[in-house]
Amino acid sequence: MINLLLKFELKKVLKQKVVYVILFILIAATSMFYAIHNNQYHMLERGLAEEQVLNNTEVQRVIDETKLDIETEKDRQNLASEEKLLQLGVERVAALNANDSKTALQLEMLMEEHRIEEITSGRQDRSPDFQELETDLALKKEIAKKGYEYNSTMFSVWGPDFSVNMMRYMFPYFLPFCFILVITGVLGSDIETGKWRFLTTLPLKKSRIMGAKKFVAYGIGFVFIALLFLLSFFIAGTVNGYSYSDYPVLVKDVTGYHFITITKQLLQVILLVSAAMYFIVNLTTVLLLLFKNTVITMIVELVLLIITQQLTQRFEAVEATWLAFNPFILFYFNIVDITEGNIVDHFKSAYFTTGTGILVLLASSIICLIISRFLVNSERLVLKA
Repeated sequence: MINLLLKFELKKVLKQKVVYVILFILIAATSMFYAIHNNQYHMLERGLAEEQVLNNTEVQRVIDETKLDIETEKDRQNLASEEKLLQLGVERVAALNANDSKTALQLEMLMEEHRIEEITSGRQDRSPDFQELETDLALKKEIAKKGYEYNSTMFSVWGPDFSVNMMRYMFPYFLPFCFILVITGVLGSDIETGKWRFLTTLPLKKSRIMGAKKFVAYGIGFVFIALLFLLSFFIAGTVNGYSYSDYPVLVKDVTGYHFITITKQLLQVILLVSAAMYFIVNLTTVLLLLFKNTVITMIVELVLLIITQQLTQRFEAVEATWLAFNPFILFYFNIVDITEGNIVDHFKSAYFTTGTGILVLLASSIICLIISRFLVNSERLVLKA
């Protein structure tokens, strides 16, 4: 009987046009985003040498001006600093023109080390991006230590990192919204039209009937996620390679930063996405049983999602600690920012990690399960009356 119910629910979902529309959008979006990334990556890579030549020209201008007005020891130190920077810049241009990316990376690191030394010694003012400069240098050193290629652009083109970036684009709004549409189609139509009461007369436990519906809903969501991951991974990997399984990723924490591998980040993203999707299924079930209206349910969930993202920007470290454990704030839908430690860095709180996110989402799901069970039983009591 339960197998027949599962098949029935699956057939009902497959008849929904919105499922195929979402699948088409995911395929089209993945292809479009990769085309943009690949085009921008190669364009910026070709322009690195030209950009460095312009920087060298500016440094040479500063040197010429400094030579005209040398009066103090500090002036001589500044001149020597600029001359060293120019020398490194000229060598980097030569390395880039020779397509020697590893040498170019070493020279780039030397230039950043030189800039940091100038700032820490007081010869240059500390800029707002000083911390970012330090973390950027640390990541480059880790990559150089392993002997890997370094992507100096903001556009990902390798299999694993492009898969992660697709999650950045799809969360926290698009995929959850698509998933809510499908879930309300699976659960909402029966509850809203009253067919749910008819289904409860079947010789099966009501929890099994609702479980079958939620299983199908979660299965469709899993198909969306799997398709997005596999498509982005293999499109990027086929064109530009799969990078390395132990390619370093910098993760910010309250003490500074640490490194994980791209494989570990991918695993964290998959686990967090799975927990988030499971929570959406259970939260939607509760709201549908409460309101018996798909439109109201979708509005409530979207409002929760939007408010959560606004709270991310508005709350400070001390105030925001409660967000980490709030069961009905869709905070952990910032999937990639959580795995990269950007949320930890924003709030200066160690609570906002992948592990905490998974535990909170699972705990929230259990709460929703308990509430939905109570509502289902209440529905039965009403029928008996």
